[in-house]
Amino acid sequence: MTERPITDQPAAADAASARQKRSVRIDIVRLIGLLVVVAGHVWVQYPIGGYVAIFFVLSGYLWSAKRSVAQDLRYQSWKLLVPYFAWLAILSVPYFARTLIGTKDEVGLGSRALDLLWGGERATSPFTAFWFMTAIFVAAILFRILMFAPRWVYYGCLGLALAASIFDDRLLGGLPFAVDVGAVSILFMAAGYAYRKIEPTVGRFYAGAAAVIVLCGVLVATGTSARMTLKSADFGTPVLSIAVAVLIALAALSLARPLANALPEKGGRTISRIVQMGTPIILLHAVPLWLLPDSVPQIVEFVAACVFPVTVALALLRFPNSVARRALMPDKDHHLL
Repeated sequence: MTERPITDQPAAADAASARQKRSVRIDIVRLIGLLVVVAGHVWVQYPIGGYVAIFFVLSGYLWSAKRSVAQDLRYQSWKLLVPYFAWLAILSVPYFARTLIGTKDEVGLGSRALDLLWGGERATSPFTAFWFMTAIFVAAILFRILMFAPRWVYYGCLGLALAASIFDDRLLGGLPFAVDVGAVSILFMAAGYAYRKIEPTVGRFYAGAAAVIVLCGVLVATGTSARMTLKSADFGTPVLSIAVAVLIALAALSLARPLANALPEKGGRTISRIVQMGTPIILLHAVPLWLLPDSVPQIVEFVAACVFPVTVALALLRFPNSVARRALMPDKDHHLL
């Protein structure tokens, strides 16, 4: 990529450099989130699940008012819903084929088909993480509506979401497309948005951010902060588990800044390229876990769960203007809508 001359316009160059560093910083956090999602589905015996919440926090952190609700509905549809339904249709073929060829199906094909159409927690392996796409769609659209609403409506809905998370076993769970999870997850988005507003006044408290992660790690490891299972609308220990997830995400945002500054340009480009493959990684990492026998070491499962979707994504990148690329791994320049 050709760089602009910096001798005549140092201020503009500094601003461009800052934007580039910030982009790498965000991509570092996204990459951490992707790795945590995959690891959480491999090492299920450890309390690392539920921290997909980092993506909701990031969505709030990056929120801007440049799109109307109608425009955002279109944007989120091509970014989230189109690949959701496209990959759902593709993976349904081997899923039902394996069901028919395998042992006697006690559930029944009709029930399995209904579960896939229902989505959310009823969509099991290899559709393990599909719920996330519809949940974050609901959260993004709802949050945008609330941001244009009167402040009392905004804070009132946040209060209702917090109450629902406290009584999640009574009020939440089982709704189609994980819409209940998405509705409550506006709490994560609100936290990210609020942090963005106060970030300039907070300063670069890297030591404090590291201490926050250590403290949160202790709370999680000791069980004080119960693990969240967002897919099942389980928000863990009331208030505390959400707060811990938010603090971890915000601390990661802070610590990613010096890392982005230290990375060579090639390293930043590599991270951004991997993050570009985020949709296949989220939706396809469970496929190897579905196919591999239980006897396979977990580290092998983790490698396979990372390599398989990246390989698929690299294949799609070879055909940037194809319908497959625009439907299965869309971006702002390649999508169907």
